[in-house]
Order: sequence, then C-alpha cells, then structure tokens
Amino acid sequence: MWAKDEASLALGFTDKETFFEIVLPQAVHQFMPLLSGQFVNLTKQTSVVGYIAVMDLTRAADVIRSLTMEAFFPLFCVAAIYFALCCLLAWIMGFVIRRLDYERKPRTVKGVEL
Repeated sequence: MWAKDEASLALGFTDKETFFEIVLPQAVHQFMPLLSGQFVNLTKQTSVVGYIAVMDLTRAADVIRSLTMEAFFPLFCVAAIYFALCCLLAWIMGFVIRRLDYERKPRTVKGVEL
C-alpha cells in the first residue's frame, strides 16, 4: 500500500476521493505541459494532412492560388491563421496549466480549520 493511500484512509477518503483529490492533481501537474505541446504540434501538423487526403487551410490556399493566380497572398493568410491558432492554443493551455497548478492553490483538509 502506498503512503498516499494510507494517508487518505486515515483522513477518511474513499477510493474515488483519493483518486480525484490526491492522485489526479499530481498526475495533471506532470502531464499537462506535455499535453499542451502535443496540442500545438498537432495544430501545426494539420497542414501536412491536406496533401494526403483531407481539405485543410493549406490545400484551400493552393486552390485559391490556382484560381486567382495570386502567388503569395493566400499562403501569407494561411500562415497568419496557423500562427494565430497556435498562439491562441498555447495561451489557453498555459492558462489551464496555471489554473491546475496545485502548488498555488490554498490547501484545505476536511474537518480542520487553520
């Protein structure tokens, strides 16, 4: 038995409360930076998928470029859209990481007043 299990039993937590109050916050602290990096990376790599089978922003820019004979403007627009999406996603994930940071939250224990 782990020490956190013994401590949660001593505090009267159920298995469900132990997971959500003790184990999950520690796990989230570890995997959220990796998850946010994967989200941003996935957004960046969707431009590659367009050349395989799916219509995406890069493929749509190529279609617009072939119809209007504008060489760079559609690609600049697509680059700006991807940049904005990646910045927005990185900001949102940073906000989530800061919000879930268990070291910045005030600590409370059921039945104990400080």
